[in-house]
Amino acid sequence: MVRIVLLSICIYFPLLVSGQFKGQIKAADDQAPVPFVNIWIKGEYKGTSANQQGYFSLPVHTGDTLVLSSVGFEKLEFVVGTLVSDTVNLLMKKQAVVLDEVAVMGNRNAKGRRYTIDKIDKWKIRSFIGTGGVPIMYGFVIEQEEVLMAGMGIKSVSFVTKSEKVPSTVLIRLYEKGTDGLPGNSLHTTPILVECKRGKHITTVDVEQMNLSFPSNGLIVAIELLCIEENTIEITVTDARGPGKPEKIKRKHINPYIGTSDSHQQNTLVYSKGDWYLLARENFPPQVGLKSIPFRLELKD
Repeated sequence: MVRIVLLSICIYFPLLVSGQFKGQIKAADDQAPVPFVNIWIKGEYKGTSANQQGYFSLPVHTGDTLVLSSVGFEKLEFVVGTLVSDTVNLLMKKQAVVLDEVAVMGNRNAKGRRYTIDKIDKWKIRSFIGTGGVPIMYGFVIEQEEVLMAGMGIKSVSFVTKSEKVPSTVLIRLYEKGTDGLPGNSLHTTPILVECKRGKHITTVDVEQMNLSFPSNGLIVAIELLCIEENTIEITVTDARGPGKPEKIKRKHINPYIGTSDSHQQNTLVYSKGDWYLLARENFPPQVGLKSIPFRLELKD
C-alpha cells in the first residue's frame, strides 16, 4: 500500500520593508502647507523636494530617517515606520527668532556707501553643476574683506545660471558663517524664491527690502536646487552603447544649472544626505579640480 503524505508548506510574508512614502508637510501651529521643503534620507544620496502644496513622494525602506529642512522652520527628522498607502502628514515647528542672533537693520537711506565684490565673468564660465536628481544645495562663503563691510546692508547677490526651461526656480538661503565654517544662524525666516531665465544668464537676487546686514564673521549664500515638476524637462538622446542599432531614449533633466569655475580656495559647501559638508582639498585626488561658484555681492549703507 502506498502512503501519500501531504506536506503543508508554510510561506511567511514579511512586513512591507520598502515602498513609496507619500507625505504632506504642514506648519505645526496652523496646519498650513509648507512649500518646497528639502527632504533627504539621512546618510544616503536619495531625496526630493516638496511641491508648492507641501506634497512629496519618495521611495524608502522601513527604518529610514527623513531629514526635512526649510527656511523659517526647525529641522525635522522623521523615522519611517510601517509603510501605508495613505498620505502622511508631517508637522514642522516654526523657528523661534532671537533678535540678537539675526542681523536685521532698520530702513536704509537711498544714498550712502556702496561696496561690491565682483568675481563673475559670464563668458568664461563653461562648467555647470546641477541636482543629479536630488535636492542638493550649493553654498559659498563670502569672508569679510574689509572692516567696513561689517554692518553694511546686503543689497543683492548674483551668480550664473543656465536653464533649458522657462522659468526654472531656485531657493536662496542666507546664513552667517558658523565657527566651524558651516552655515550658522539664518538671516531670514521667509523663503527667497528666484526665477532663472532660459539660457545662460547672470541671475541677481535683490534682498535690499529685507534689511539684512553683512555678518561680522562672514556670509554664506546657499543655492537650493528644487526637484519639482516645474523645473523638469524631458529630452530625447541617442544611446549607441549597445551592439545593435542606436536607440533613442527619453531622459529627465532638472533645471537650472549653476555656473562654476576652477578654484584653489576651499569656500564651496554642499548640503547632501541631510547635512552640510565643506569641499576640502584633502577629500579629493590631486587630478580632480575643486570648483567654486563665482558671485557678485553688492552692499550699501
